[in-house]
Amino acid sequence: LILTAQNTGMGLFTQNDGTVELTYGWGGDYTQNKGTLTTAGTNVTMGGNGTNSVFKGIINPNGAGNIGTLVIDGSVEFDNTRYIVSLQGTSTSDLVDIKDSNFDITGLRTLDIGLWSEGDYKILVSASDITGLNTNNVAILINGGAISNNRIQTDLGFNNTTNELWLTTAVNGGNLEVIWDKPMQNWNTSDSNWTNEQVVFAPGDYAKFL
Repeated sequence: LILTAQNTGMGLFTQNDGTVELTYGWGGDYTQNKGTLTTAGTNVTMGGNGTNSVFKGIINPNGAGNIGTLVIDGSVEFDNTRYIVSLQGTSTSDLVDIKDSNFDITGLRTLDIGLWSEGDYKILVSASDITGLNTNNVAILINGGAISNNRIQTDLGFNNTTNELWLTTAVNGGNLEVIWDKPMQNWNTSDSNWTNEQVVFAPGDYAKFL
């Protein structure tokens, strides 16, 4: 479902599955039981004064392929929520901006890095204290997969003064050039030349074929 208008003063919208794409926003109550909420604009607003938004699925402010901000006004609840975030450069990323002090984000369970970069990124900001979120309970993925390469470092932390959630990413030792030195330079299609590419490679590494 694609909503292209500035939908203000609306009633309750319930999403039970599939994908909802917002170009400008939704001005009423919103309950996501499953599925994905994504955006087609770089600054989209959900809710408003007195509204209630509940997210039980996936939110992705970068649905249009551009770094985006999802502004959420009114009461907000994250309940087993997955947040797909895209990173760009050393400090630019998608952002969830919660305007109301009536919120509960303790149900943020997964942070999925859809586009990788190295740096420090403000990924969520709120109107009041967010330290009730236990970052140890938030699983961090890359493109939906678990991080199995111990060179990849991620860290979630708070700025308590400004009520911000920050993600820091890095590849220990920098990126590698992995050299292919198999005999005959033939790719083995029946077995694994690199037995586990997620362990061998980190984002930004590359292979050199001799």
